[in-house]
Amino acid sequence: MSISPKNNQNALLATAIDCKLEHKRRHDQFKYKTDFSVTTYFGFTLIELMATLSIILIISQSAIPTFRKMVIDKTQQRISQSIESDLRYARNYALSYGTKVFLEFKQSKWTLIENKNNTKLRISRANNHQFSIETTDNLEKSIIKNVNTQGIWNTPYTLYIKHRQCRNVLSEIAITSIGNIRKKTTPCILR
Repeated sequence: MSISPKNNQNALLATAIDCKLEHKRRHDQFKYKTDFSVTTYFGFTLIELMATLSIILIISQSAIPTFRKMVIDKTQQRISQSIESDLRYARNYALSYGTKVFLEFKQSKWTLIENKNNTKLRISRANNHQFSIETTDNLEKSIIKNVNTQGIWNTPYTLYIKHRQCRNVLSEIAITSIGNIRKKTTPCILR
């Protein structure tokens, strides 16, 4: 039996179409295949969440002491500037009004008192009970220093500003008898 070329072409064409249809059917089968027995959830697993939280915890524990030290240093700087300003004010007030001015230090509070009528000129405080102010002659509870009418302090002395959580003295404010103020600050070394 002889196959005519026309029938041969039709058979080849039919086979090619069948192959193409079969390929398209298989492609569509994989493309749109859905498995309704498995539910897909989007989010984090417990392990991923715990790993992230542990990393955040480690970073924050290393940052907290540095932040606390920075807060202590800034507060100490503010207190020492306030004391230095009040010392200059006391000296200028004594020179301007020709009267003695007393400075009374009690732990973290200091007061400027005019000698003539015992009036309080200014009351300042550290606003933090963890800071303390001491001097070299810190024998009594309150320390009283005065500046006379010529602007000269009765004795040269040094004020020390300390913090309970620091091992070292944070600030040293040295006052000479003629009224010069020298300030030395050191960063806090935590206990």
